Amino acid sequence: MRKSPKLSERAKALRMVRDKLIPVIPKNLRRVALHAIAVIQAPIVLMDGKAITDFSEGGPLTRHSIRSCIDFEIRDNRKPALGFHEHPNEMWITSSYVHIADHCAAKNWLKVQNNALKHVAQGRSLRSLDDAKARRPLAQTLNHQ
Repeated sequence: MRKSPKLSERAKALRMVRDKLIPVIPKNLRRVALHAIAVIQAPIVLMDGKAITDFSEGGPLTRHSIRSCIDFEIRDNRKPALGFHEHPNEMWITSSYVHIADHCAAKNWLKVQNNALKHVAQGRSLRSLDDAKARRPLAQTLNHQ
């Protein structure tokens, strides 16, 4: 089975930024999305591959519809800014949009995982978080979460 061209483009873009993704757990999906849309210059919102342009409360960008979609992504033109695949608790924000993560965390709309913002601020790769986590014993890893 051949992948669609859109998925391969998306996969390429995500591969390029994989070590620059900030893992977050959203507490208020709609507010995080609306803030990202407000601060991104040319926002493109994709829900299950379909572009969304109605951001009103009556539109499709609601907490329920975001939670029920499989693929959610907000891009700045063609550049990925934030999104998730399969579940909102797998949400990520690219490090070039760290200001979105900072603002939303300060408003308590999301929680940044694994001290990721600290690593980004220090200019360190987020892969080092995964490497350190992999070297820790399982019990110690579970206690840190």
